[in-house]
Amino acid sequence: MKNRLRFLIRLVLRGILGAVVMLAAFAASWMVLFQEGASAWGAGESETRAEYPGDRWMPDAVLRSTRAVSIAAPPEKVWPWLMQIGQDRGGFYSYEWLENLAGSNIRGVDRLIPEFTRERQPGEKVWLADPSRFDGQMHNVVVEAHAPDRLVLCAPPDMEAIRTRGLASFFLWSFAPRSDVNGNTRLIVRSSYGVDYPQTGVVSLMHFLMERKMLAELSRLAGGGSTDGGSSEVIWFAALVLSALLLWAASMLSPWHTGWLIGAPGMALWSMVLFQAWPSAIAGGVLALLSVIILIWSWRQVGVNDDGFADPLS
Repeated sequence: MKNRLRFLIRLVLRGILGAVVMLAAFAASWMVLFQEGASAWGAGESETRAEYPGDRWMPDAVLRSTRAVSIAAPPEKVWPWLMQIGQDRGGFYSYEWLENLAGSNIRGVDRLIPEFTRERQPGEKVWLADPSRFDGQMHNVVVEAHAPDRLVLCAPPDMEAIRTRGLASFFLWSFAPRSDVNGNTRLIVRSSYGVDYPQTGVVSLMHFLMERKMLAELSRLAGGGSTDGGSSEVIWFAALVLSALLLWAASMLSPWHTGWLIGAPGMALWSMVLFQAWPSAIAGGVLALLSVIILIWSWRQVGVNDDGFADPLS
């Protein structure tokens, strides 16, 4: 009985250690390996170096991203979809379930709705969440809206600063539809974080995942693609969750001296699929399969104690 209790205590400690190692590896992977590439997702070098609406109000941003997507439609056709952005209109064309998990109460649309395409006006609030929640503070403010080439939003504290000093210090979100040589659209989205914006590392990570999805959906919807949400991303998400659990179990089961060798590289691989691979059932399936192989290998390394229990520490 005493050996069983000892085994369970050690297993719990290994689980905690494995989770810490994996979280540390995830954070390090984002900051060292993937954040820079994610900040220019879909954009070419000339696009990342160009100046866009809103830049003049935050010339010395602490962190800046420039992401882009091609849309098979002219800017005039893309503009109404941008006007629909907001919790009070058509949502953000992103992971609605994740937004609502945070209590945003967003109901997205996959078509143009006339009352939602009304032109936004400077000073107008673009709600990020239900106005009745979060003390009514979850919104951006329209700084500039000029069809069809620029829409600039800012954090609430920045609006007065822009009016009085011409400078922003929190957050700017700029949308710039540009016509390409074929008359279609290159949609450039620039996000700028200022010196007063808290926790830019965590926020920029979530912003990348949500914005990548938003750009992909805008390309599909505004470009006349299918309105089918698709089950591929659901499988991808499920596979990511499953593989993370499998890697955690593998690191927990492995001997002390090899557990971290599984948790850290395994989470780096997991992060690569999350940040670099296009969300698909195939990418998720391959990752889940590799995680199963790692778990089986780890289990085979487990020793057996005197009571016949598998003991990762034996």
